[in-house]
Amino acid sequence: MLSSVRLILAGSLLCVGLGFYWNTASVRGQSPGTPPAESAPPTLEQAVRSAAQALATLENARPDDDRDALSTAAKQAIEGVKQVDPTTPWLHYLDAQWLALTGRETDAIGRLRVFLETREGRNEWRAFKLLGDLYVQQYPRLALAEYERAAALQPGEPGVLMGLSRCAGLLGQKDRAADLARDAAAADGGRTLAYVDHLARAMTSARRWHEAREASRDALRLAEQACEPAPARRDALQVLDAQLKLAIDILYLSAQKETEARRLSESYVQLADLGRRRAENGIRLSAFDLLDVLEEGVRRAGSDASADLVARYAVTLTDVGRTAEAITQFERLLTLDPASTLAAEHLERLRASAPSPPDATRP
Repeated sequence: MLSSVRLILAGSLLCVGLGFYWNTASVRGQSPGTPPAESAPPTLEQAVRSAAQALATLENARPDDDRDALSTAAKQAIEGVKQVDPTTPWLHYLDAQWLALTGRETDAIGRLRVFLETREGRNEWRAFKLLGDLYVQQYPRLALAEYERAAALQPGEPGVLMGLSRCAGLLGQKDRAADLARDAAAADGGRTLAYVDHLARAMTSARRWHEAREASRDALRLAEQACEPAPARRDALQVLDAQLKLAIDILYLSAQKETEARRLSESYVQLADLGRRRAENGIRLSAFDLLDVLEEGVRRAGSDASADLVARYAVTLTDVGRTAEAITQFERLLTLDPASTLAAEHLERLRASAPSPPDATRP
């Protein structure tokens, strides 16, 4: 789901999980022998914030995160709200978010409808937006009504504008979809890839090639920025691959409409550059696939892993930027093959580039 379904209430997050209580005896300055005073249970507001944070963590989980554990934690946090006040309408909304994030969309819609009949629900734009998100793919006209209610409560919200754009596109209103997509990206300040990616696709659908190319360049820049930290993550490289493909597709389609020779030549030169960049990114992605195979082999072989297997594993760890683990495996390789120049050369280079541990003697 492209858009956010998290609940954001005013104030800072004060409680981040069930069983976490404030003001321990040490914080209050009690002497070691003094029995701690009884901790106050969380208020309803604190419990709702905790559940909202747990749901946001589940929504933003990366592919390598344990979604089952995050889902369980979110459900437990929602149970914490129920313990504080089993009658609060917010339980319907929190449950709806959890159900939506765990693939039970029909049940989520039912809980949302109950919430939207309450005073709190009628004034919560995020609930209308979530209902629109759940409807939009199959029932765009129903989704449109929900997004419009959200827009009335929260004008200029980027996620709502993008929802309206998606509805317009599905209803065949290509130019309106493109205009709303532009408004959504502008309202966000061009910071979020989801909005800029949607803008590029909406402009392509409307055959507004110049704007589509500009948006695809912006989306590609955002995807590249996400890959800058070392080591780059597999999911970030996958997103970059998708944006490179989108940029290539848009540039190729727009080049078919180009008749001026110089500009046509420039387009094909750019296509060649983008193709090369995508191929290079594909090599980086393939290193992660290879690493999966080698990790399985090293795990299964255990202490009997051969020097050749350990060497290939260490080199691939280096390729994906997992430097500390690569150093460990090259050191292991030296114990298996003390004459290994591969291990010696890599260790010298990796140790020189690895960050120095903090000096324990410094105050």
